[in-house]
This record gives sequence, structure tokens and C-alpha cells, in this order.
Amino acid sequence: MTIDKDNISVFYVNLPCKVKGFTLFDGFMHYTIMLNSRLSYDTQIETLEHELSHIYNEDFCKCHDVDLLEMQRHN
Repeated sequence: MTIDKDNISVFYVNLPCKVKGFTLFDGFMHYTIMLNSRLSYDTQIETLEHELSHIYNEDFCKCHDVDLLEMQRHN
């Protein structure tokens, strides 16, 4: 799978403070990353890197439990 910047869109939106961000996958090789605009720049960068790790590790193509994937990405 080849992923480049043309396959990823990033938006800054007002989310609840407990939600740092999330990624949507359209099933056709395009990803939309939503980052919480209320958080600090450093936290936004950390969250962006975290969400990109899900994309580059092809987590959206795996049939694993979300909690298991999150645990793998945070360790």
C-alpha cells in the first residue's frame, strides 16, 4: 500500500477536551485526521503522529479490537 500526503487530510475542530483526535478512513485509500483545536500545539503534534502511526501500520485494514490496537500504539 502506498500512502502519500494526497491521501491524507487534516482538520482542526473543536472536540470535547478528552478527545485529542481521531481518523476516518473512507475505504478507498483516503484518510481524514481530525485534531482537537482546543489543545496545545505540542499535543496536536503528538496526536497527529499517533494517528499517522495507525495509517502507516495499516490498522484500518486489520480485523482487531480497537482497544487492542490502541494498546499496541501506546506501547
